[in-house]
This record gives sequence, C-alpha cells and structure tokens, in this order.
Amino acid sequence: MSAHILDIEANPAAVVKLQPRVLRKREAAKYIGCGRSKLDMLIAEGKLEAKRAGVLVLVTVASLDVYLDSLPNARGHER
Repeated sequence: MSAHILDIEANPAAVVKLQPRVLRKREAAKYIGCGRSKLDMLIAEGKLEAKRAGVLVLVTVASLDVYLDSLPNARGHER
C-alpha cells in the first residue's frame, strides 16, 4: 500500500479514499463473516494479528486478508 500526496489547493474537489489498516473486533468479525467468539479464538490461536490501543483491540486488515486467502475453496454445497 502506498501513500499519495494530493495538492488540495490545486484541486479542491479532490476526494481521498483511505483504506483502514485495522478494524475493531466487531467490524473484523463482519469482514471475515464470523462471530466475535470465533474471532477471539482466531486471535488466541495466532491466526489473526491484533493490536491493543488502550482498551481497544484492533485486528489488522492484512492478517484478515491472509486468513481468508488461506481457507480452502468450497466445493458444491457442502457444510
């Protein structure tokens, strides 16, 4: 991911989209389609990287993407 410098004065209508690097636990669980208890288990097992900022637990988006990419492909309608 690279940062882009934008000259707002030259283009006041410019829109800057920022991708979050971390998500709170609730948003992280939604991001990978699981519940918060499953997310807590994945963090405890070291499958997801989490940071602590005071009382907040923040899960890195990079680790969520790596976890999703590591899952096997679903075949058919197996559960």
